[in-house]
Amino acid sequence: MNVFQSFPLELQKIINSLEIVEVIKGRIGDKIIKLSDRNKKLYLKISNTEMTQDEMENECRILNWLSFSRLNIPKVLFFQKNTNKSYMLLSNVSGVSSHEITKKFSKEKIVEISAKALQKVHKIDAQSIPPEYTNCLAKELESIMKNVENDMIDIEAFKEANHDKTPQTVLEYLLEKKGLFKSDVFTHGDYCLPNILIDNESNYGFVDWSQAGTGDIYRDISPMVKSINRNFGKAYSNLFLKHYGIDEDKVNKEKIIYYGLIDQFTYYKK
Repeated sequence: MNVFQSFPLELQKIINSLEIVEVIKGRIGDKIIKLSDRNKKLYLKISNTEMTQDEMENECRILNWLSFSRLNIPKVLFFQKNTNKSYMLLSNVSGVSSHEITKKFSKEKIVEISAKALQKVHKIDAQSIPPEYTNCLAKELESIMKNVENDMIDIEAFKEANHDKTPQTVLEYLLEKKGLFKSDVFTHGDYCLPNILIDNESNYGFVDWSQAGTGDIYRDISPMVKSINRNFGKAYSNLFLKHYGIDEDKVNKEKIIYYGLIDQFTYYKK
């Protein structure tokens, strides 16, 4: 039986000669299929829900827009959005996820490379980005409001992780403080160690761009600090900030916490 026969015909033509190496389960039934032959590796993302279908379409558009840049990112080889399912076929980005490459590089070198890589992302001209990818914070807050209003957040789990604060209480805080944030740089949106692939010191790439758009630099710094703390320890997140160009006494901890709270609404979405 041809496992690809339920896929769109145009997609089948591209991948029929490839073998499935691995199937990775994603959120809410989504999956990523790793395909390869002797000459190439490809990744097929399949989305089954309205939310993740929209995210996939966003990533497709962002990757196509970023094709002018010199960033090492996946190339979109196929995209199709149907009523109940979406498909996106991506080229391979060479390298290993930065949290898994500690046998080749020291943790100090990994955070240095990651900081320089983020500087490169933030230097992309935000003025030329399509209007639908501007002011990402406003869009995130709008999405959170809808999820809270429609009872889409697991309240008890959210409270347990947030010192007994309800989603509504945290949302009110986020809305009150939103004026503190800029929207003047191009951000990745989910900048963390697993999404940075390192081949060598001068060759690194980026994956998972569905949340990209203009925002505050702390939209990327916040999840990266959390990712480094979790995988390497707090001393290395301080080193990351130093390499990025933020002195320890200049770190805006309130902004780091703020974006961490925003991410809680993703973690505890039903």
